Amino acid sequence: MVFCILLEILAPLNLPENILGWMKEDFKIYNKKNIYDYINGAGEVYISYNFKNLGVYNYKKGKKEILLDLFEMEEPKYAYGLFTHLRGNGEEVSSLGEEAEIFGGWLIFWKGKYFVSLNSKEGREILINFGVEIEKYLEKKDKNFKILNFIKELKLDKKSFKYFFNMNILNYNYYLINEDIFYFGKGTEGIFSPYRDGFILLLL
Repeated sequence: MVFCILLEILAPLNLPENILGWMKEDFKIYNKKNIYDYINGAGEVYISYNFKNLGVYNYKKGKKEILLDLFEMEEPKYAYGLFTHLRGNGEEVSSLGEEAEIFGGWLIFWKGKYFVSLNSKEGREILINFGVEIEKYLEKKDKNFKILNFIKELKLDKKSFKYFFNMNILNYNYYLINEDIFYFGKGTEGIFSPYRDGFILLLL
């Protein structure tokens, strides 16, 4: 009985042992208290984007390996924010999640309140196919954050802006002051992006 309750609490972080012939060799869960044991030095970024749990998986097929980081966030907007923080100049993958990007051996995407990172040396097709299978276990929720209503109207480089909602992330990109001068604690949302010879900061 206790085991069944535990599986329900961890779902969907408790992924199958076998995914497309890849076998789960290792699985660990991290939270805000021990995230630094896994991500040394950058844990504060993930904490600032309000993640609840991080499932770390190692899937293997012979000597081949896929490393999967599955972040369960507090709300969908935090998953989206983390995606904007980590995306770069990679190739968009339109068929995966809400948004996805692949560059080198790294594939990232977000769906609902989940952010997913896949890393492997086995090539683009394997990463995408594996990501499609992972997405099946992620519940989709409504995107209920207001900034999305404005993004399509802005003529900003989609891959360069960061969506955020606290001073920690703003200061990470461009340090201003530690004090919450924009009232993020009361629901302010922001976009930070390079613009011409400087930067643009949009707050809602």
